[in-house]
Amino acid sequence: MHFLRVVTVTLLAFVGIALAAHEVEREMTNAQRLARGLPPAKPQRLVRAGPRAPAASLKCS
Repeated sequence: MHFLRVVTVTLLAFVGIALAAHEVEREMTNAQRLARGLPPAKPQRLVRAGPRAPAASLKCS
């Protein structure tokens, strides 16, 4: 019974550490990630917030 409790507490501790490390990784800037040898983070938003401005047309005269 004591062995099972020790194993359970140990596993929960490792899971907690892994989740905390993942959360810290997510909050780092890309510069901090690159400095630690990690790949850049994926973009969070891929959609524009508002409508696009009309493109300026160049007329040759």
